[in-house]
Amino acid sequence: MRLNGFSTLYYEDGTVSDWLCDVSVQRKDGAEVRRVIRINHPLSVGLTKVYLASQGVLIHTRLLDGDGRPLMEWEGAPGEKAMLGGRVLRILRYLPDYDPSQPMAGKSPQPRNPYIIYTLSGEYEPEKPVAVPVNVAQPLAGEATSLVFSVAPVVGVHVKADPGLPLVWGGFGTLLVGFFAVYYLPYRQIWLQFAQVKGRLEIVCAGSGPGLENIEDKIRRCLKGSDNC
Repeated sequence: MRLNGFSTLYYEDGTVSDWLCDVSVQRKDGAEVRRVIRINHPLSVGLTKVYLASQGVLIHTRLLDGDGRPLMEWEGAPGEKAMLGGRVLRILRYLPDYDPSQPMAGKSPQPRNPYIIYTLSGEYEPEKPVAVPVNVAQPLAGEATSLVFSVAPVVGVHVKADPGLPLVWGGFGTLLVGFFAVYYLPYRQIWLQFAQVKGRLEIVCAGSGPGLENIEDKIRRCLKGSDNC
């Protein structure tokens, strides 16, 4: 399975209306199926379904030297941390539309002014949140190095395969056929009771269903060996 693209749709007020995920799935015969899946609208390939389960961002961090050459690279999601030399780098939040008046919330989910909020702390250095724009090198105080953050969308999918589904539907169909056969198709039931009474064989018969008006005569003919039972 391959992710071809991901996009977010918004309402006029800026809130998210839907997420669209363009994925490709390769069948066992080599044929490729490409679809755009949404929440509650999975991709079906045979007995396998691919659901869009979650979405987020992956933050790529680069530590550059004074000449812009990479010294270290790291990828992680908001909330994760990594060792950066002798200090701890922690990504606090990704804000698609940064607003200095509310730095931990942002204006909207649309990527109009993307910022990263992070902390960089050492053994004797307390954590202090810093907000920096995406894809812009930010020099580290007192050092000849800088940090650059870039963001890539990521999605989580749920793949569900149910090979027993045809068996379930087959059993359900058989149950329906049996139900209609019992209640809507005509059938007859006949009960015979044989008893010895005063040296004679006595037969008591009963039945239900259509065509039982002359059931006694039919039983007599059958007992006598007639072909017209």
